[in-house]
Amino acid sequence: RYYAGGRLGIISRSGNGYPTAGIECGIDYTIGRLVLGLRATRDKRGDFKFYNEEPEMRNSGFVKIGWKL
Repeated sequence: RYYAGGRLGIISRSGNGYPTAGIECGIDYTIGRLVLGLRATRDKRGDFKFYNEEPEMRNSGFVKIGWKL
């Protein structure tokens, strides 16, 4: 399975909400009931204001290992 799309959200830090928005893409591969996947994201993170920094773009990568029930 290949997928791609947008991301929107709110990051909570000490009760304050900071916006985040970006894109995501990935691939999931199923072998029997085992699921292996890779995902990449690029987000504009507004929560850096909590640390007195300007919002900036952040890249992230993830590895998924799962089991279908």
